[in-house]
Parts: sequence; C-alpha cells; structure tokens
Amino acid sequence: MATSNSSSIMSSTFYLTGIPGYEEFHHWISIPFCLFYIVGITGNCMILHIVRTDPRLHEPMYYFLAMLSLTDMAMSLPTMISLFRVLWSISQEIQFNICVGQMFLIHTFSFTESSVLLAMALDRYVAICHPLRYAIILTPKLIVKIGIAALLRSSILIIPLMARLAFFPFCRSHVLSHSYCLHQDIIRLACADIRFNVIYGLVLITLLWGLDSLGIFVSYVFILHSVLRIASREGRLKALNTCASHICAVLILYVPMIGLSIVHRFAKHSSPLIHIFMAHIYLLVPPVLNPIIYSVKTKQIRQGIIHLICSPKISSITIIPRFNMEGNATHHIASFFLVGIPGLENFHCWIGIPVCLLFVLTLLGNSIIVTTVKLEPSLHQPMYFFLCMLAINDVCLTCSATLKMLGIFWFDAHWIDFDVCLTQMFFIHTLCIMESAILVAMAFDRFVAICIPLRYASILTTPMVIKIGLVGLSRAILMIMPCPVFIKRLLYYTKYVINHAYCEHMAVVKVASANTYVNRIYGILVAFSVAVFDIMLIATSYIKILQAVFQLSSQKARSKALGTCAAHVCTILAFYTPALFSFLTHRFGKNVSPSVHIIFAILYLLVSPTVNPLVYGVKTKQIRDRVLGLFFLRRFLNTKKH
Repeated sequence: MATSNSSSIMSSTFYLTGIPGYEEFHHWISIPFCLFYIVGITGNCMILHIVRTDPRLHEPMYYFLAMLSLTDMAMSLPTMISLFRVLWSISQEIQFNICVGQMFLIHTFSFTESSVLLAMALDRYVAICHPLRYAIILTPKLIVKIGIAALLRSSILIIPLMARLAFFPFCRSHVLSHSYCLHQDIIRLACADIRFNVIYGLVLITLLWGLDSLGIFVSYVFILHSVLRIASREGRLKALNTCASHICAVLILYVPMIGLSIVHRFAKHSSPLIHIFMAHIYLLVPPVLNPIIYSVKTKQIRQGIIHLICSPKISSITIIPRFNMEGNATHHIASFFLVGIPGLENFHCWIGIPVCLLFVLTLLGNSIIVTTVKLEPSLHQPMYFFLCMLAINDVCLTCSATLKMLGIFWFDAHWIDFDVCLTQMFFIHTLCIMESAILVAMAFDRFVAICIPLRYASILTTPMVIKIGLVGLSRAILMIMPCPVFIKRLLYYTKYVINHAYCEHMAVVKVASANTYVNRIYGILVAFSVAVFDIMLIATSYIKILQAVFQLSSQKARSKALGTCAAHVCTILAFYTPALFSFLTHRFGKNVSPSVHIIFAILYLLVSPTVNPLVYGVKTKQIRDRVLGLFFLRRFLNTKKH
C-alpha cells in the first residue's frame, strides 16, 4: 500500500528547475531561447508556405523538405511552453500525464526526422542514379505513404516506453533538473527496476538511428559511384551540389544527437548544465538551421522569402521626377542596387557563413559583457561603464551593416531604397566615430587611474561618464549629419549600381553624375580630423601613462599598471588597423581588385566588435569566470564562494 500511495503522489506532479545554478538569470537566458524559437518557427513556416504556393517546387525533393519542416516544428514546439513557463517564473510544475505526452512527442518526432532524412537520401539517389525514372518512382502517393510510414514507425516503437512509465513509483524525488521532460531524466527518478527502459531505449536508438544512418550512407555510396561516372567536371559538381543541403541537414541532426548520447551515457558526473546545454542544442539547432540552409542553397525558396519579407523584387529602375528652380524636370533614383562583393557573386552564400558567425559572436560576446557588468557589483566602475558603451556601440554598428549584407549574400536582396541607404550610411559612420570617441574616453580613464589614482573616483563620477558618452555621440551625429544632406542635393543620377555590400559614403557619392567635390572634400576632412584628433589624444594619454609608470620603483607595480592597459591597447589596434588598411587600399590601391577594397571594408566593421569582448573577457577575471561558469558550473560556484 505504501508503494502505491507513494507512486500516486509522486508521479502526479514533477517540478522543472530550468537551468540549475542560474535561476536568477532565467529572464536573461530566455531572450536567446525566444529568438531561436522565433527564427525556427518563422523559417519553417516560410518553407511550408513557399513549397505550397510555388508550382516550381511541387516536386518530391521539396515535398520531403516540407515534411522536414513540419517535423522540426513538431519536435521543438512541445518544449516551448514548459521552457518559458520555467524561465519566466510562471510555474515550475508539470503534471505527470503532460510530462509523458511531452516526452512522447519529442522522441517520436526526433525519430521521424531521422526517417525523413533517410527518405530525402532516397530522393537524391533516385534523382542522380535513375533520373529518367524519377517521376515514375517518387509519385505523390508514394511520398505520402513514406511520410505516414515514418510517423507510424516512430510512434509504435515509442509507445512501450511511455506505457511502462505509468507503472513506475517515483518515491525518490520529483525534481527534474531540466526545462522539459525527457525519458532518460524521468527514469532516473523511479525507485523500480528500470533495466527494460534503459535497454529498450538503447536498442531503439541503435536500431533506428543506426539503420537510418546506414541507409543514408549506402545511398551516398551509390550516388558517388554514379557521379564519378559523369564525364564533365561541371556535371559532377552540379550533381553533388544538389546533395549539399541534405548532407548539412544530416550533420545538424546526428552530430548533436551523438553528443547528447555520449554525455548521457559516459558523463554522468559532469555538471547538469552540460546535459541541459546538449539537449537544447539537439532540439533547437535543426529547426533553426535547416530553413536557413535550404533557403541559401535553393534559389526558388530564397526568392520566395524575399517576396514575403520585402516588397516584390524591383525589375526596373524607379525614377522620381523632380523640378529645379527653372521648372525643368530632373530625375532622381529611388533605389540602389548593392552588388555585394563584385567578382565573387558565385561565392556569396559561402561568404555569408563567416559573416554570420562573426555577427553571432559579436551579439553573444557583447551581450555577456553588458550583462556581467550590470550584475557584478565589483565592475560598477568607470572603466567598465565605458566598456559597456563600447559593447552597445559595437552591437549597433554590426547590426546596421551585417543584416543587409546577409540579405545580399543569402537572399539576393540587393535592392535598397534611397532613404534607407542614406539612413544606413548615417548610422554606420556615426557609430564608427562614436567608437573612436569611446576609445579616447577609455584612454582618459586609464590616464586618470594610473597618473592621478587618488582623484580617480572624484573625477570620473557616474554623471561625468554619462556626459562623456553624450558628448561623443553628439560629436559623431553633428559631423555626419551634413553627409546625407549633401547627397540629397545631388539630383542627377545616371547610375544605380553600388559596388559594395553596404551603403558607404564614398560608394554612394561615386554613383552621382553631378559635381561631388564638396562631398569628397567634406568626407576626407571628417575622416582625417576624427582619426588625427582621437589618435593624438590617445597617444598623449599613453605618453603620460608611460611617464608615470616608469617612475614607479618596483617592477611588479609597473607590470600591474601596464597590465590594466593591455586590453585597451588591443582594442585600439583591432579598430584602427583595419581602418588604416581600408583607407590605404582606397587611396593608393587603385589597381587593386574592387573585391579587396570591399573585403577590407567588411573586416573593418566586423573584426573589432567581435574581438573586443574576447579581449576583455580574457583580461577581466569577473567576465572570464562568468563565461567559464556557463560550462563548468561547480568550478564557477567554488570561485564565487572564495
């Protein structure tokens, strides 16, 4: 009787802890999760809509892609409600029946996704090895049967595991160190013989994923055998290119799955955070990345997404008639066409990958910097307030340019409205000047801290730090504001193609047919005055710093003083070095390929925002401990205690 009562009580409700050890940060942690779910759901819904509405995509390959999108959403959506209920502190309780239902959906659609990838491998095999029989073999009826068979196979094989859980007494604990229910976590709480579930689960994983991966491997062996028999190199590349997206999708599913299995089987004593992190990667990465991969590699899907997000693609130049003072009509271009990187158009989809990676690292790194400074009382100092300014400026600078670049590289979104182009140009150049001003402020901070340390707190008060930031921003706005005004007066445009990946001042000026002497001179004066003035102030600060440091008696004190400046010096080099190379190639590299100019311009905007968080993360103990704590929870907690 005792066992029965215990079972009925303890199995009625479970409590989800979310991310153990980080309960106070749950609201912040929910932000990237929310973004992942939005991107995943939006991307897969777009895939489904485009496949349904575009007659060109009514083929077996895209029907299987639609199945993959449905499976991705069905696999990730069951976790969404419980995850955000926990992270937003709404409720940590989950009923046993709901928990079992959630487990059933997660594991069923996880196995179904593997089956769909096997079906897509079969599709590629038939298309390449038996192209003349492709339409005869993969009929719509057969595709529907394959989808139903994949779902039934997964459901029937998962039911025994779920049914057996109903008879388990849970008398040890009812606390799950997770944000949702997984089979391997639930059975650990049972105080009964769980060998059947463990063995059956292991056999099921080995059988299903083993057979599916073997089927995919065999399909590609036959595909490679057929491809190597094609005479022309172009024909071989074209055939293999149709398989690239599917191979990426296979790796995206199986690599996290293998990692999760290894962690659960052989890393039982590691931090719970590792298990949770791997489980989230396994369930969220495929739904997010699969739509991106297929939209990058499939022209029809790419064009369909552009049509959904933007207005219909401009097929001709839009001309706005204007009138001068004499009443004569003039013409003004309403939109520009951004080429991207001229000469490398065929590689845009691949170039977009490192650009996206740098963008993600920038957002993640600078978000960690701002969050750590906000939450760590020991970092509430002028030096770190300036660092927060730098991080926020870096995020804004990167977003102002990178989103459009990725649109060009991945979605052929080359067109940009005239006013939007000027707005982008204004933000990019304003934020670049603002970054230079922040570096000057940080040099001044180091000067006061080392040369007059006793007056540090009285000079750099919080109001003074805010005023310095506002002065830097005001200077940047006032210096850049005339640029779009001067461009607006250039009404005679005969060109509309900008050989660049974003709207940069000189690139926009070059397409004007009017006299651009004022624009060019003003642009050079602004760049020269900002660079020279700011570099002189930074150099003066460090001359004073070096004089003060060399007056210190001990070697240890000198090293410690200079050590506080190391991160700032690295940041200065990361910002000004790409700027110098970009300037030199523009002024003295007229015979250099245009692609080189643009690559340097892109690096100028992306390198510094990516490197800055890494530099300060390495040099600042509190930030370093916070990041290490994400992966080594116990070590982080021990450090905090001491």
